[in-house]
Order: sequence, then C-alpha cells, then structure tokens
Amino acid sequence: YWPSVVTSYTPVSSWVSNTTLTGTWQRIGGDLGRFNCQAACSGAPTTAALTFALPSGLTINTSKLVSVGVEQTLGIGKVNDSNAALYAIVPRYNNSTSIICINLGATGTYVNEPGVTSESAPITFGNGDFVNIEFTVPITNWNA
Repeated sequence: YWPSVVTSYTPVSSWVSNTTLTGTWQRIGGDLGRFNCQAACSGAPTTAALTFALPSGLTINTSKLVSVGVEQTLGIGKVNDSNAALYAIVPRYNNSTSIICINLGATGTYVNEPGVTSESAPITFGNGDFVNIEFTVPITNWNA
C-alpha cells in the first residue's frame, strides 16, 4: 500500500472558544492513519482538557492498540507559548474517536507527566499560543 493523498479537515475539539482548529490526515499502509492537528488561540480557550477528534466516520481500531487507557502514547506534540517557549506534550488514546493531550513537564522542572493539557496547563493559553500534535493510529475497517 502506498500512502494516500494528504487530506485537510477541521478537527472537532474540546477547545471551541477563541481557537482555530486545523488538521490533516493520510492513510499509511493497510490500516494506519497519520493525523496532524493544531489548535491556535486568539484568546483564552474553552476550560477543558484538550482533545482532538478523528475525521467523521473514522474509528480507532482498539484491538490493535497495546492499551485502551490514557497510557497509550500515539505520537508527539508541542505547545508554543507565543514563540517564547516550547513545551513537550504527547497525544494519548481518549476514546475510539478522539485523543487527549498530556503534558510531559513544566518550566524548569523534570516531572513525570503532570496531567492533561488544558486552558491553564502547561501554560495559561492566550493570543498567539498554539498546540501542534502528530499521531498514528490503526483505523477500523481499513484492512491490511
């Protein structure tokens, strides 16, 4: 199988207020989907743990994941604090149609995954801040 054409979509997210959402997806091989998502803030986002949904009609094939808990890391990501600082985050399994973003540390410290990325963690999000993630998951009914 060759990779499919990269397709743009607007992800559904838990952040709605003051947030512009963009994304792309591509089929890789027999049953993997690669997704890139961004949440760019023009002000304070919705008060919520940050999640991104897959495009409509796509479902994560949980039988091919090691775990269906939030401990299942699916990719890599970053928080950009208005180009002043970067923070590492990881996309994790949330449910069969969405992922959740998890913080990996805090400024000046080394901590073990302090929690979900939210409107106030790892930074207080506002104008000019954004989140980028990339993740790969097996998709139901895409047979290898």
